[in-house]
Amino acid sequence: MKKIKLILELFAAVSVATFTGCGDDDEGPASLTIVSLAASGTDVESGDAVTGIDLNGTTSAEKVPTDLTISVEFSRNVDATSVSSSAIELTDGTTPVSVNASVNGAVVTLTPTTELIRGTNHTISLMSSIVAEDGGTFESISRSFKTGGRLPVVPPNAESQIAYWKFDGDATEENGNYDADAVVNIEFATDRFGQAGGTAKFDGDASIIEVNNAADLMVERSGWTISLWMKIDTLDNLNAGGTGNAGQFVFGLGAFFGFRMETKGTASNFSLANRWEIAPEGEEPITRNEGF
Repeated sequence: MKKIKLILELFAAVSVATFTGCGDDDEGPASLTIVSLAASGTDVESGDAVTGIDLNGTTSAEKVPTDLTISVEFSRNVDATSVSSSAIELTDGTTPVSVNASVNGAVVTLTPTTELIRGTNHTISLMSSIVAEDGGTFESISRSFKTGGRLPVVPPNAESQIAYWKFDGDATEENGNYDADAVVNIEFATDRFGQAGGTAKFDGDASIIEVNNAADLMVERSGWTISLWMKIDTLDNLNAGGTGNAGQFVFGLGAFFGFRMETKGTASNFSLANRWEIAPEGEEPITRNEGF
């Protein structure tokens, strides 16, 4: 009986050893997972630098910077060759956003090549083509977030616009034809929607934005429309004598011929004056001045 028992025990031990050895051969490297997915950048409303915005939470992140950088920390080192343009996808719902990616060990840094649209839902997707250095595979994920600020206003009749200045942090013209060539004493301040740097603030004295080739806007047209938004300081904007509010030049087009807009000191009304020259056939030019 002792002999039989010894043989059975030896057989059981060998069987266990054989089973364990087969498991080691089949296991392979563990899956690659995400430890954290976070954004940093400039807060749209305050203009302050912010970091550590969690994009991997159970709910979609809100008020994410439009100039964001995304840091993705994986469970271990990532094969840099697997982080290609096809492995990363960022969209604003319909339009893809180009992204540059860099790998440093287990951390992948993603930087959009253009600033994201304010107040818009975006989706960042990491594809299963990403792998670990040891060959561990990754299961693709998608995370959504919303950028801070107010969705940019689409002006009426945008398709017919000749020129459009938003003054959203700079004095560029949206159609690319009439960028300002002189920006003097201008502060880009918080606008009426709480957007940091979203409007141009003039000091009422030396501030001016000049567009050198604006004379091109004076070509003959059957009609035109000017639309603008402004807020006037009627408390601290005193005239030279300190006896009342000073009127302000708002904008103008042309030096000797063209038009200009000015406001009264109380901001209760404004004037829009224009001056042009016509030349009837065979006659000397006649200068016309009108305003209201």
